Amino acid sequence: MSAVSGFAKGVYYFFVEDGSIVVGAIVALIIVAFLAIVKPFGNADAIAGPLLFVLLAALLVANLLRVAQNAHAGK
Repeated sequence: MSAVSGFAKGVYYFFVEDGSIVVGAIVALIIVAFLAIVKPFGNADAIAGPLLFVLLAALLVANLLRVAQNAHAGK
């Protein structure tokens, strides 16, 4: 049970410590929801899922790069 609570605390601190991830995730969800609801072109709903995956993956990669730069600058 302590592993589950430790994981939950880690996820909580991850989002609280870096608010840009939360904002980026919300923006990604808004973009994908717009595509899925409005359907500005024919296959917009078909690419909404993969687009969400790519946007979130790019957000996490950008965060990892920023953390690596901060860790390197601290040495």
